[in-house]
Amino acid sequence: MNVFTIQKKNIIINDDEIYHRIVNNKIEYVHFFLVEDTGGFNLIAKQPDGDELTLGKNYKRIVLDGGNMYIRTPKNLISHAGKKVWYYTERLYPESGELFRIKPINFNLGKLSTKLQNEFDPYFTDGNNLVLPHHYLNTHVDHAIINLKISFLRSTKKILSNGYVFISIVDQNIIGFRKMLYFLEKRNHYMRTKPVLQFMEYLKLHGKNINNYEYKCTLTLESCKYGMIVFKEM
Repeated sequence: MNVFTIQKKNIIINDDEIYHRIVNNKIEYVHFFLVEDTGGFNLIAKQPDGDELTLGKNYKRIVLDGGNMYIRTPKNLISHAGKKVWYYTERLYPESGELFRIKPINFNLGKLSTKLQNEFDPYFTDGNNLVLPHHYLNTHVDHAIINLKISFLRSTKKILSNGYVFISIVDQNIIGFRKMLYFLEKRNHYMRTKPVLQFMEYLKLHGKNINNYEYKCTLTLESCKYGMIVFKEM
């Protein structure tokens, strides 16, 4: 996800994927509207519907300049000039016609909704599910988020003895030992596995407990399409 500082006049979008989406579809105007999302409200930028004969005042003209996009600042953001927001491509539950999404950083645009235990980092629940929050997925998965599994195959005895658990996100067609692979299920603002009972037993055999680990980082590796998720023993 990218970050920009809100200006009173224009917002500037500098993202190759979003830029090419606008250019390739010859989109000249966008409409911003609020949508409830993780932790509060975000802004969605959408193109005009195909059956609209005229554009309402809520549509903003897009100005393209050398890879940047300039758009008149939406009224929802003007009073927050100087604050920072993320902008990104929504991959878990994109709206029809959605071009990109804007999420406030440390402020909100409306009432706060129920927050996850952690909005940004993977974690294990008390029920022994692995949860990948919405914004973590948008950062690390570069296409529509469907048909994914979690793999613990790299959490070898040696890795465990060094105090780590290694986890990777893999496509559904990856073949491996069933007990070390778990389907990811969609929820409103995250994806999660079913209880990782067999992996818990594997940890127990090596004197480890799943509740004693916390998320540390995600490593970029050629062999891991979506990065290597690292949990460290506390």
